[in-house]
Amino acid sequence: MLTEKEIRHAKPGDKNRLIADGGGLFLLVSPAGGKSWQFRFRHAGKELTLSLGRWPLVSAAEARRKHLHAKLELSEGSNPAAAKQVLKAEAKAQAEAEAVKADESPALTFADVAKQFLAWGKGAWSQDYLMDVSTKITRHINPRIGSLPIAEMTKADIKPMLDAMDDAGKSAMLDKVRGIISQVFNYARRHDVPGVTSNPCDLLKGRGVFRPWRPKHMAALTTESDVARLVIAIDAYTAEKSLQTGLALKFNALTFVRPTEAREAEWAEFDLMACQWNIPPGRMKMTRPHIVPLARQTLEILERLRPISGHLQYLFPALQGSPDRPMSDGTVLRAIRVMGFSKNEMCAHGFRGMASTMLNKHGWNRDWIELQLAHSDRDAVRSAYNHTDFMEGRRKMMQWWADFLSKLRNEAAGEVEREALPDARPEHGEPLPGAPAFVSSPAPSGSSKTASRTATRNYSVRGKFGAYIFRTRSYWYATRQARKCPVGTMSMLAVSDTHDFQSCSFALGHLSRAYTAFAAKAVL
Repeated sequence: MLTEKEIRHAKPGDKNRLIADGGGLFLLVSPAGGKSWQFRFRHAGKELTLSLGRWPLVSAAEARRKHLHAKLELSEGSNPAAAKQVLKAEAKAQAEAEAVKADESPALTFADVAKQFLAWGKGAWSQDYLMDVSTKITRHINPRIGSLPIAEMTKADIKPMLDAMDDAGKSAMLDKVRGIISQVFNYARRHDVPGVTSNPCDLLKGRGVFRPWRPKHMAALTTESDVARLVIAIDAYTAEKSLQTGLALKFNALTFVRPTEAREAEWAEFDLMACQWNIPPGRMKMTRPHIVPLARQTLEILERLRPISGHLQYLFPALQGSPDRPMSDGTVLRAIRVMGFSKNEMCAHGFRGMASTMLNKHGWNRDWIELQLAHSDRDAVRSAYNHTDFMEGRRKMMQWWADFLSKLRNEAAGEVEREALPDARPEHGEPLPGAPAFVSSPAPSGSSKTASRTATRNYSVRGKFGAYIFRTRSYWYATRQARKCPVGTMSMLAVSDTHDFQSCSFALGHLSRAYTAFAAKAVL
């Protein structure tokens, strides 16, 4: 039997050289130096040869195994060479049948593969990204190239669609659509879609192919006067147009999350004991969990929303149709337009730019701001560190931001006048012993409920350390200001108002919870 060393050092001759291994097995060395295994035998009076493969692809041990198998067939009266030919013929026939079947079956179109691509990405992508990709495939890509066999597509099939977008100045859309098409072809190649061997989008990239895309910043108000004008307009919209939409606008301003993250906010995501909103990774653009510390003003918005949507899934349910769906993505934007802000001034996404500009301008830690905006940090270790170590700073920043918006509104509106009144006494009844009292000046005779809400009145708070007066339009605003007064521990509360029972009741409930009052009484 030949050893590996003998096989390796076998020298070629002028013609084919046979080196015996035993039992009819030979190593054939060609003049060119190639080596292969042969089994030479006799069957039915004829000398035949069976090729067993080339060395070193077929080792000596493998060649001997094949040789033994062929000898067994020969001992049973079969021709091992003929059996090999039969196997070859069967394999060839099967391949031809599969080729015919492939020709007869319809070729996969781009739309077919794009559908598979979306199903493949469903578990890995965020819901917003999945919806964005699906929408672009359905609206912009499939109508143009969806019916084409993907295996036959070339650059020429894709370029006219992208040229039309380029000519229309839609560079951002062009970039996204081209990227999605490229991803579909990459998916097809990776998953062995028949006939797809290249990605034609590779030839549609680089400088000089299309006009460069220059990202545009979202419109946002970035001066204190404009921000004040906005918060005043939101207050008016909340009072006069729509309470729910107005609260959504305030919520966006206070939290400055992305518009979709705000309108799809669910009650189950809020931890009111910890005063924070925990957004799961599936709803975030970067597919990572995000925490929004809740300022006092944001908690008040949640309290106002509770009777509206507290029994539903979403904070802001759809205004029309099923309440099981979130508010439409155009509701907040339409409200901004109704308030008089043009598309060049403000958009739904602009609350983020507004907050970022103001916070940076007032010297807040840039890392805290970027984390609160949920901007991606490519360093995973640093991201985890910030997530756990900067939360306290972010809480302070979010409360400062809410107070800053309140300050701008109050200064711009000029509706609050606060002054000490050493001996102020209530005009309607006496306060309970040791308790502060909220008292309003009498409403004009003949005034309606609506007029009472818009008329400016005086509300006074009397406490342990003195009395204070607020000139405002509603109990709600008076109660908010009262929380800042040094009135000591509130134990009981008496309210007198015959014209604004709803605001009065809400103020009572809010203050009784905030100051752990053990009794509250409405004097009507």
